[in-house]
Amino acid sequence: MSDARDPRAMALATLVHELRQPLFVVKATAQLGRGAGPDDARFAQILEQVGHIEALLQHYGDAVVERGPLQRCALHPLIRQVAGELEPRLVAAGVRLDLSLAGGDGGVAMRPLAARQLLHNLLLNAVDAVEGLHDPRVEVRTEALEGALLLSVRDSGPGLGGLSEAELFAPFATSKSTGTGLGLHIAHQLVSDAGGSVSLSSEEHGGALAEVRLPLADAPDQKR
Repeated sequence: MSDARDPRAMALATLVHELRQPLFVVKATAQLGRGAGPDDARFAQILEQVGHIEALLQHYGDAVVERGPLQRCALHPLIRQVAGELEPRLVAAGVRLDLSLAGGDGGVAMRPLAARQLLHNLLLNAVDAVEGLHDPRVEVRTEALEGALLLSVRDSGPGLGGLSEAELFAPFATSKSTGTGLGLHIAHQLVSDAGGSVSLSSEEHGGALAEVRLPLADAPDQKR
């Protein structure tokens, strides 16, 4: 990860800090305006986009700070926790989320903050893909492999939208009409940092599938 003493890291930290200040003003103004009249939907949309930007700033802010070695992260409880946090969004969009998790706590070698961001990005990407469709569904599964845990996120959306896997992992690439196009790029970076791999594909009968392979944690702490 970035060394906080590196000039580029310091510049990134300064940029993140400076962006958070006006973002706070925008968020506070939108919160005051929401529910005040006919523009309620617009204010709600602004708040949603502000939330996405805040998540990106949090990620890049964390990336500046040296976070030490990889740790044992219990992925299954974290999946349930992130799913619970996204429940209001799922309910509002009418999305059915199914969890099918392997036995145990899904211990992988990954920093907990990175794992949380990974899950958040993959789930939000799937929800965005199915929102507004008939019978929108997202499925999260895990499977224990030899030396790795396979995390699969499947949605009932339109698939990859004609974009290749390489294009979708590139920054600012997206097949959606909204969004920053950074969610999958960041997810790819986080998985690579943990020594894992991630792939994207369109399902034969519709929908998209993201598969993440993360190394199992053989001990309470993993060093990298």
